[in-house]
Amino acid sequence: MMYNILDYIAWRGDLKFSTVPFQEVDALILCELAYVEWPSSCEGEVSLPVACEQFFEKERGTNLDDRYAYSPNIPKLIKAVGKAQRYEQINILGYQSVFDEEQEIQFAAVTFRLPNGDFFIAYRGTDTSILGWKEDMKMTYQDEIPSQQLAWNYAHRIYETYFMYTGLFKRRHRRDQLLYLGGHSKGGNLAMYAAVREKMIYSSLAGVYNFDGPGFRPSFYERFDVSDVLQYIHAYLPSDTVIGRLLSHKEQFTVIEAQQGGLSQHDPFYWSIRGSGFVPIEAWSEESDRIHAYIDKILMSKDDEQRKIYIDLIFRVLNRLEIHHITDFSTMGLRQGMNGIIELGSMSQEERHFMFDVINFLWEQTRSVLLRPNTIQVLKMKQNEKK
Repeated sequence: MMYNILDYIAWRGDLKFSTVPFQEVDALILCELAYVEWPSSCEGEVSLPVACEQFFEKERGTNLDDRYAYSPNIPKLIKAVGKAQRYEQINILGYQSVFDEEQEIQFAAVTFRLPNGDFFIAYRGTDTSILGWKEDMKMTYQDEIPSQQLAWNYAHRIYETYFMYTGLFKRRHRRDQLLYLGGHSKGGNLAMYAAVREKMIYSSLAGVYNFDGPGFRPSFYERFDVSDVLQYIHAYLPSDTVIGRLLSHKEQFTVIEAQQGGLSQHDPFYWSIRGSGFVPIEAWSEESDRIHAYIDKILMSKDDEQRKIYIDLIFRVLNRLEIHHITDFSTMGLRQGMNGIIELGSMSQEERHFMFDVINFLWEQTRSVLLRPNTIQVLKMKQNEKK
């Protein structure tokens, strides 16, 4: 039988950190909470249980199944964390969310003050928006994306506010508290990026958690010395990892057992947990190798200029199809389909072949998520709204 992070909270929810110290699964839980659209009170500082209550008050009347169709366990996680004694003395603060279509930015971060006074910065990964996916794809041909700069700025601001004080003659670092950074998916990349760039935090850095997040372009390692940070990075990849193998990596990683298959394993609620930790395995799967080779064939083997051209092509077609969220793939109407045919008709044979490869890959990798019972119900509701 598979156990996941919700089961972990059920088992360990009554054990405070003074009894069972903060560990890897707790880090993943905080990183998943970065996907939550927290109320404005979390821009200041409020206890986590109160923030969870305020979230449901703010969302009263909202169809949470619709908002979290691609990750339906997020509302369950909020409810479980809000009731668990283990997390009742955690405070949440500094919530920041940026969604800018013009500048193509999808970014969010939030900080947790742990019961012992340490801090954990959690960066949001890619959400279901096509804008978020486009920003991710830009990482394949740009040295820096806007979210990485925002992540660095955020870490600097949190450290300046909570870890620095004015001494007799100069600003000094507090020595009685530690800092963790982490994130899932793109959030893991942002956590590593911020840790590498913000050298001021090194004296307080205790860990950087990357949960199935992409790496960096080779030029990143030529521009920045990552040696001081590598020892702090804890990277975890599910057996069929796709996202976590993208781009170049220098950090050590642990491959862990997960349920479902392919890109579905990117959802941490499918990661297996035994006792107080993940279930490690020796290596990633043949399926991961197959998917990685396919992505390399259709995109990563191209040079930067070609990648940009083809990535722009992908999102031009998606825009013509009026695909703004991943779940929109399953609710396309006749008019959208005709728009897509017109767009494909204007392409060269090579471009059409590429687009068919991309569409086939996206459907193959997302159908198990899109066809989940609760997702199907949401999609049917959306389809009825369009009629």
